Amino acid sequence: MPQTKFIWHDGIMINLFNYIKFILATFFATQVFSKVPEVRTEIREENGEKINYMFIDGVKVHEADPEKVTFPPVVEPKPYKVQAGKPPQSAIFLFDGTESSMSNWTAMNGSPTKWKFEDGALVAVPRSGSIRSKQEFGSCRLYLEFATPAPSKGTGQASGNSGVFLMGKYEIQVLNSFGGNANSTYPDGQCGALYGRAKPMVNASRAPGQWQTYDITFTRPLFDEQGKVIRRAKFRVVHNGHLIHDDVELTGGTGWAGPHAVRPYKVHSDKGPLSLQNHGNPVRYRNIWVVDMEKKKAAGSTKQALKALFFTGGCCHDYGQQKNIIIEGINARVPTKWEVFHEMDEKKSKAFLNQTGWADSFDYIVYDHCYAHEKDVAFIESVTAVHEAGKPALALHCAMHSYHWNVPVKEGEIKAWPKMLGASSKGHGPKKSITVNIVKENSGHAVIKDLPDGWRTPEGELYNVQEIYPGTTVLAYGDNGNTTRPLEPQACIWVNQHGKGRIFSTTIGHHNSTVSTKEYLDLLGNAVRWVTKQ
Repeated sequence: MPQTKFIWHDGIMINLFNYIKFILATFFATQVFSKVPEVRTEIREENGEKINYMFIDGVKVHEADPEKVTFPPVVEPKPYKVQAGKPPQSAIFLFDGTESSMSNWTAMNGSPTKWKFEDGALVAVPRSGSIRSKQEFGSCRLYLEFATPAPSKGTGQASGNSGVFLMGKYEIQVLNSFGGNANSTYPDGQCGALYGRAKPMVNASRAPGQWQTYDITFTRPLFDEQGKVIRRAKFRVVHNGHLIHDDVELTGGTGWAGPHAVRPYKVHSDKGPLSLQNHGNPVRYRNIWVVDMEKKKAAGSTKQALKALFFTGGCCHDYGQQKNIIIEGINARVPTKWEVFHEMDEKKSKAFLNQTGWADSFDYIVYDHCYAHEKDVAFIESVTAVHEAGKPALALHCAMHSYHWNVPVKEGEIKAWPKMLGASSKGHGPKKSITVNIVKENSGHAVIKDLPDGWRTPEGELYNVQEIYPGTTVLAYGDNGNTTRPLEPQACIWVNQHGKGRIFSTTIGHHNSTVSTKEYLDLLGNAVRWVTKQ
């Protein structure tokens, strides 16, 4: 945040310290008298951007949830452990305590940095600007140590202010928040906060002058071709040995956007520099290293990786983007070499699956397609025979609706494709968020070990499951609260042993927002391990 002593509030220039006192006084007053706070939002257009402002009892606040206005509890920092700060072999050192490693940094405009080297530390020089790393990263693990100036000067945002920016955009605040000093600023602006977005769970700050540690795991956001966010930026942060953010997703960007405003996401590249903010305070940094998680995953994927076919195409879904999300998500969990068959033409897809030995070179198959009207019984039986002979498969969402609608069978017979999957489905209810409830007696199954009971998908399309066949194990039911169709919870995750082949099926996954969640991708990772007996 910029160094501002005065701000405009409702057309009046007021002192920032008094303004903050007013915010706190208002909050505590509402607590004392148990008054229900009046909450209102206002969207303003500023510099071509729509900025969301929120007011509690007429006072602008940073955080969107009124319950977050309280300050996190103060805890004792855990003892400093030298071993914890030792980088793994794959780490890239950005500052190792030597003057030569300052060459890894530049000013924000690319010119040589004016920060100084002092006693093995990288020190911010007032009025010299912020700095950024020459190397750029996407998803990564970042470790660094910092110390706010001692003796401390100023209060609130004027005391030991700096910031760590992932991709040069998403800020973790650095501030003197030792002891009661946190109470002179706003909770989502104190040390450890995802600035303007989320306060830390606890205040684990050390005293000014003492070295503190950040261990940050950052997952970059993903955007579709239209610039829509399909995966939010996510942070896991450990401050002085305490977990302060547990896979927190950012609902938008961080940073100062006017008094207590909230920034929306902006489309950006897949990589960006690490930036250290210069706020006019001589904050010190040392032992800065990064593990590039995307390079690490890529390296891991070439080593003892499984080989899989991703078979996709057909109508009604964003298969182009979803295959990228799913492949990246599975790779992060189970290293896999991929071959992708993506074809909108059902006849061309049929020709591919009619080839002799089409599945021979793959360890497993992922079906994510929508070809509902196939009538060729012999063709479908030839595909399912591959899996009956032992080839594992994952069947996702509309794969349940494929290869059986118009297939003629004799009375009492089970159509080949639903028999392989272990269930049949032909329609779905409205597009509504789905609550996923785990079957209690099957809660220990390896496929759903990481899925929280009662998980609610961001969006959804609950399928009607007509029949569950013998041998199928239902792991979870979905409920979208609809009162017309379907009238009751529907099986949405199940597994089946089809001959020698293990088959995983889920009807979840219509929308990109759901497919890109950690819960869904963890589910698929576990499914791959189960079907391939990893």
